[in-house]
Amino acid sequence: MEKEQSNEWVLLERLRDQLQLLAGTGSEAELNMHSWNNCLGGYAARDPVFNRLGLVWRGGRLCFGPDDGFAALARFFGVDARQADYLFADNPWLTGVDPPASFAEACRRITEIINGEY
Repeated sequence: MEKEQSNEWVLLERLRDQLQLLAGTGSEAELNMHSWNNCLGGYAARDPVFNRLGLVWRGGRLCFGPDDGFAALARFFGVDARQADYLFADNPWLTGVDPPASFAEACRRITEIINGEY
């Protein structure tokens, strides 16, 4: 009988999928944390694997189950509000965290969360 996967394992796999998605996007100019279409969440919501897991565009909003926007991203990736801000927010005056300026920075932040460093 196969061992049940823990929630932590699922979270890590989803975040690794996000890293792979970012690595394949190409130009740094395509990352725009002020645009739902070109931010980290926007890239994730266009990925067919994540779509099958429930992260989708619905009515012009990024959704996961009953949640939308940042709440959907936090719930989908299994991160708390502080970690979600660190990865996805574009409002440093509200969150106290500057948005990632590049895909490399975004990947570094995701790695920090995977490793339990943030």
